[in-house]
Amino acid sequence: MYDYNQKIEWQASILIFKNSLILKQLSITIGIPFGILILFLIIVPENNIFKIYSLILIALFFFITWLFIMLVYKGNYDAEFLIDSKGVTCRTQTTQAKKNKFVNTLTIILGAFSKNPTATGAGLLAQSRQQVFIN
Repeated sequence: MYDYNQKIEWQASILIFKNSLILKQLSITIGIPFGILILFLIIVPENNIFKIYSLILIALFFFITWLFIMLVYKGNYDAEFLIDSKGVTCRTQTTQAKKNKFVNTLTIILGAFSKNPTATGAGLLAQSRQQVFIN
């Protein structure tokens, strides 16, 4: 007989830059827009210094983002899962949740001070998804 009060819990540490699903999502959300921008900059016939500066800035942006993820999060996404009779809960592990809260709060505050609603909204959305429950 099955016990409906039983809980199943486990934790997973997912490598961000080696997981195929994460890499596919990154290529869609970041690769397509920046790929189009880079192609546009390469195809434009003018050879001026600003085109080179633009390509260097894009490469620098990618490098700084990679460095931030490797330094702060050690290249991992630490999640924990809980399945019980009520549903499924996916949440960020406690140590990474604390880092996320700091980064998200900083994003919200800096976005508000710079009058950038996009950054503020991104920080709010990121913080609201630390724990997700599905019936």
